[in-house]
Amino acid sequence: MWIKMQHVTTHGDGRLLFKRDIPKELRPVAGRTTWQKTLRAREWNATTARLYRQYMAESDRDLASWREQQGMPRPIQPIMFEFEMPSLAGFDPEVTAAYVNSRIPGHDLRELTQKLVAAGVLPGQVTTNRALVKLDAVVEQWATERGVRPSSRSDMNTALRVLKVACGTKAIDEYDHDDVRKVKAAVLAEPVKNGTKRKRWNMLSALFTFAKANRLVSVDVFRDIRLELEDDSVERLDWSSEALNKLFATPVWASGERPLVGGGEASWWLPVLSLLHGNRLSEFAQLRVSDVIYVGEQIGLSITDAGDEQHVKNIGSKREVPLHPLIRDDFIRFLKWHKCECGDERLFPLVKPDKMKRSGGRFSTWFTKYRKENSIYLYRQDAHSFRHTHITACRNAKIPTDIFSRWTGHSVRDVVQTYGDISLAALAEEIGKVKFEGVVIPRWKPTNIRK
Repeated sequence: MWIKMQHVTTHGDGRLLFKRDIPKELRPVAGRTTWQKTLRAREWNATTARLYRQYMAESDRDLASWREQQGMPRPIQPIMFEFEMPSLAGFDPEVTAAYVNSRIPGHDLRELTQKLVAAGVLPGQVTTNRALVKLDAVVEQWATERGVRPSSRSDMNTALRVLKVACGTKAIDEYDHDDVRKVKAAVLAEPVKNGTKRKRWNMLSALFTFAKANRLVSVDVFRDIRLELEDDSVERLDWSSEALNKLFATPVWASGERPLVGGGEASWWLPVLSLLHGNRLSEFAQLRVSDVIYVGEQIGLSITDAGDEQHVKNIGSKREVPLHPLIRDDFIRFLKWHKCECGDERLFPLVKPDKMKRSGGRFSTWFTKYRKENSIYLYRQDAHSFRHTHITACRNAKIPTDIFSRWTGHSVRDVVQTYGDISLAALAEEIGKVKFEGVVIPRWKPTNIRK
């Protein structure tokens, strides 16, 4: 009889298999997604226990080597547990198995202790090879290995404050299920939207999952405790034809004003680009001149994280967006004007990131204020609503989801849709079907910036 252990699964023929997932960020240098070897038996025994410890050490060395090749910092060393005890020969096999497993880092120490106490065995002193890992040190490793953006780091810090207020500051392996229940009660009591509560809970859960995967804790105490919340979010409102015409009748489009706080020319272009292409605001706010691509007669925009201060939401967000034919001529004239009058590598150099390094953060704040100043403000109808409005237009034009997702950057779950590629010309033909009946977008022309 043996205890279910981390990284152990069953092969198709019934043999036990050591199978350890390789983190996504290390797979390019590792050349594979898993580290696996057979344990050479169908039942747990002394040989499989020895091989398990051997494979765990070998895979640790390989992971460390791949991290070094990727220029990543050395991870925090996991806690190693050792027990000074007499032989367990003659005791219940389950207790013996628990003791053997305990000598392998990552095993649940609490489970072992309970089994030994239940069997009447008095365990000796438990020692570790070093001090318990501090919570903040794990956060630093998580942020470094995951390459998290400042906004995600800020979300994690907020979640940690909830944890520390509810349970105090401890080493990460000292938090238990009672602590998690206290955190759950604290999160539920916060006077915020359920979506915010869920975000804080998920942040803490992700941190402990990361710690368990890196063998920094003996058990993931968040794993089996759920935060059940109803969805109380308010759906964003699409921009109606009437609302869009009112917007395009305001000074930026009607009188040629270019507010400096709105990013100058960005105040004209970002809402129009978002409406016609369904992109996220930050994706076009961070565009470089080099991100404008030409394929034959087609013009596209490359959404990438290759440049300094360029970010994408996820790997699926990297894409080439076909330029909508409705603004092709205006965009070409804008590029020529930009080259002569500005010459900056960024298409919208006056758009400044906010304190969280979000490219469109300050623009979004300005756009809210601008709509209020011009009496066209409507709650839940904002800059991101252009994305919703565009997708609605795609569906009205009967464009298949797997097609318009190519330029909007939404993930498509159907595996079949992830194969093959679609040319920029074909995408341009499809996006040309996106229309907004009754909406008149004024022609772009260069003008002065209002200080």
